Amino acid sequence: MSIKHWVSAASLLLIPALLFGEVYPQAGLETYTGPNGYLSFSPWAAVRVSTSPNSSVIFKLYRHLLNFDYVTDEGTAMTQDAQLSNFTLVYYYQKGKLDFYAAGSYLTGPVRGLSYYGAALDSGVEYKLWKFLTVTAGVYLLNENSVLWFPDQAQRNILAYSLKSGLKIKLLTQLIFNPNVYILKNSDGVTALTFSAGLVYMPQDSVSITVYYWRYGERSDYKFAGNYLSAGLNFYF
Repeated sequence: MSIKHWVSAASLLLIPALLFGEVYPQAGLETYTGPNGYLSFSPWAAVRVSTSPNSSVIFKLYRHLLNFDYVTDEGTAMTQDAQLSNFTLVYYYQKGKLDFYAAGSYLTGPVRGLSYYGAALDSGVEYKLWKFLTVTAGVYLLNENSVLWFPDQAQRNILAYSLKSGLKIKLLTQLIFNPNVYILKNSDGVTALTFSAGLVYMPQDSVSITVYYWRYGERSDYKFAGNYLSAGLNFYF
């Protein structure tokens, strides 16, 4: 990410501070690796504005750097590279045993000489059943330009949606086990069932270290199905 991009991102994150006067910084790095040489890095920075004792608004900026290998219809091995900017606005509510969030995202960037764009809606709820057990559920919608994932095909929009559910099981005071199930489908008729299981370690309240295994089962001719690993280091204040 160039200095120009970092300056632009910092300027955007200063706007809430000027408007509201008191904000709390957040930052982190997330990475994924998987089939077809897939590798991504997503550094991010954010500010959280407290709107009430139970709610907050978060202004969040990501920079997604990703690449993967593919084979064209002519049998030529190629690599897809992309650098996308992602602005996300999150509303977060917490009261008693209930946590709720709703997030909207806008993604943009050049991909193979074309302008990529995407819009996403993500919402979820968590409810603490017992001191050591929390249940989660949510929905995710994404409308994007498909040239990113299908570089040898014509540019078009695809709508994808996903239902998710999971558990958060507290193993130790600072360690959580988090299994999840996702059901995905898109407007091209591709369906997928994904499982993930990971550990979330919080050495202190403002630091989160995550490690996840993902099994992505896609039913389509384009092979993204397989095993993925992800890791993250995030700071919340």
